[in-house]
Amino acid sequence: MPVQKGGNRGVFPKSQIPVGAMAMTEFGHKALFSQPADFRDESNALLGLLADLKDEDFKRPTRFKQWTIGEIVTHLHVWNWAVEQAIVDEPALVRLVAD
Repeated sequence: MPVQKGGNRGVFPKSQIPVGAMAMTEFGHKALFSQPADFRDESNALLGLLADLKDEDFKRPTRFKQWTIGEIVTHLHVWNWAVEQAIVDEPALVRLVAD
């Protein structure tokens, strides 16, 4: 489960934050929710930490519930994906959760 260098699937560059991440402020101006940018920044930081790990590193248990690094990354990815879906295709996320 090593991270591919140069890969950015699921990570939004600043210029490509989904349009659904915009909302009207109380003054009628469009403003970017901070959460999508926060998730992007966290994902990019995590990618930097994981990029040089070997396959066996992802199998090591951590102090968090003895989950492996791979299990934690998978957990974070699923919920970051869910946030993205909530922004760009909320009905699809609702259908998935309902199943």
